[in-house]
Amino acid sequence: MDQTAPSNLPLVFDDDRCLFNTGLYTRRYETIYGFFEPNTKPDARQRWFLKGFFKESDPMLVSFEYLPCRVRFAEDPSELVFDYRLPIRSNIDHILGDEENLTRIPASLMGEGNSLLLRRAFEGTVVEAARRAYLSHARHGLQQRATYLPSRNLVD
Repeated sequence: MDQTAPSNLPLVFDDDRCLFNTGLYTRRYETIYGFFEPNTKPDARQRWFLKGFFKESDPMLVSFEYLPCRVRFAEDPSELVFDYRLPIRSNIDHILGDEENLTRIPASLMGEGNSLLLRRAFEGTVVEAARRAYLSHARHGLQQRATYLPSRNLVD
């Protein structure tokens, strides 16, 4: 049987081993796989132990009947591209109401007297990012909605 024939799954369990396709390649374009074995430590909190990363021609993988396929994050490649025709609804409370996020805000926009200025700077950044299409895309798989994160500075 052809051992390089991919399965339909990105994760393959075979006896007491697990293999996944990383989606990465070597310099000679061989697929790289992550190989796990059961964790044998008695006090282990995780079931699997990472044995290592191996290219598809590595002898460690010969015993697998099939190698797993690469993960597909979207069936339609257009789902991975920013669609400027859709409205952008910003969750301002998530961005500006989170203490950790606030540590990244420039000092000139911080303070009680600047809350309106900060909000306007945030809204302007989102509009400008959409206008220039400098957006990166992260898909929320369970919600089937996209979140777009502007890659611009608030003060620039």
